[in-house]
Amino acid sequence: MAFRHFQERNTTKGGNPIVKQLGDLDCDLDLTFEMMDTEFSPITASTHLQEAILRTDTEQTPMALVGAASSSVSGALANLAGVLQIPQVSVTSTSSALDNKDSYPYFGRVIPTNLGDTQAMALYYKSIGVTHIGCLFIRDDFGSNFHRDVLVSAKQQNLTVTSIAFEAGSYTSIVNALQYLKQTDLRYFFGIWNQNTWEAVFRAGYQAGIIGHEGYVWLLGDGSLFTDPTRTLDALTDSDLARAISGTGVVQLNIKDNPLVNEEMKRFQLDPEFQQDFINAHNPQHRYLFDTIDLGAQPIIRTVFQYLAYDAFMSIALAACNQTTHSFTGEELLETIRHQTFEGASGFVEVNNITGTRAPTGLPYTITNVAIDWGKTNDTTFHFRINPGIEVDYQSQSVHQIGAEFIYAGNSTRQPPSLPEIDEEMNLITTPVQGFGLALAGLVMVMSIGWAIFVVLYRKRSVI
Repeated sequence: MAFRHFQERNTTKGGNPIVKQLGDLDCDLDLTFEMMDTEFSPITASTHLQEAILRTDTEQTPMALVGAASSSVSGALANLAGVLQIPQVSVTSTSSALDNKDSYPYFGRVIPTNLGDTQAMALYYKSIGVTHIGCLFIRDDFGSNFHRDVLVSAKQQNLTVTSIAFEAGSYTSIVNALQYLKQTDLRYFFGIWNQNTWEAVFRAGYQAGIIGHEGYVWLLGDGSLFTDPTRTLDALTDSDLARAISGTGVVQLNIKDNPLVNEEMKRFQLDPEFQQDFINAHNPQHRYLFDTIDLGAQPIIRTVFQYLAYDAFMSIALAACNQTTHSFTGEELLETIRHQTFEGASGFVEVNNITGTRAPTGLPYTITNVAIDWGKTNDTTFHFRINPGIEVDYQSQSVHQIGAEFIYAGNSTRQPPSLPEIDEEMNLITTPVQGFGLALAGLVMVMSIGWAIFVVLYRKRSVI
């Protein structure tokens, strides 16, 4: 959509630009683009870029990259792009490690780092009286850097954190980590997992009695997989998974609805030519994926990442148009991207001119509650209620209820205690000690009575 709007120098059917600067551009530059599926694989992503650079069937080579989705893939891609001096703008990669310009000199993004997620998490937990939390994270670059952000944010809010990592691909490691956290008697947690491990963690956590069970609260980072309102689970095979997910909260950017983008999404659904342009933009070897998909019949689901993807492309296109000549270098394009600002689909876009990461200005977060929708769930299918009910604004240090009440595990709206209730032990003295004390007391009483009798009987006796 962003590509089409840029080529037309227009934005919507009515001519109202989503990106205001688009209508004022004096630029004869035409862009082409190609979409490739990384399959969440660093090797696949790097191979695609290498092939695009080395191919001889066209004189065109990439001037910039949009993507990838995950931080691990973006890191590998950024290494290669840095060597080739090709600017890269990611939509969803949030690892703070990617801010290292020595390692990733040509990397940028239109989304803040995970530090924003952890700041929202810590502020929310503090607002509801939580003082101690547990953190379960995957042991890789993404998880370790995300965990580092957790520690920074927790310290700012005076939260005590007990953390443990698990090894990706090891179910035993996941089980052991969950058992460790359960033994801490903590009740509030933050989870840092990825698309390859979330199912195993949920199932193991449910079996261990620490996820999806009453009294335990989990917030998740990088949890967009769980907030898809169309997601369902099989009641026969995934009952434990559904119950584990129910009652969780997902920390997400709270980007406001953009009516112009939503209208364009509807136009895309009704315009076969628009749909074909989208299909043709994909690498030929991946176009078969659309052979059995009717894009016009697909439900329109508004997501934060649609808006961010639009702005990622526009940040490159606007920067390219602002070059003095068509023969600009990757470094010149990069500098323009890092110093420009614009009103985009996701709001005001401004990036740090050193790291290339979007500033969190005007971007509050939500705690989106995911719970089983028992009104729609039946004998065969679990349905979920997605409620972005809590808004957290770190800049103003405020937390607001903006939706329905949070439903915790166990289908209750009552907030669990921050720490387990302490069982008062009234009998603090052991039985042997009690016996000794009673015997001593008895002896004292007998002696007291004896001395009293002695005094009465011999009170008149004179002692010379």
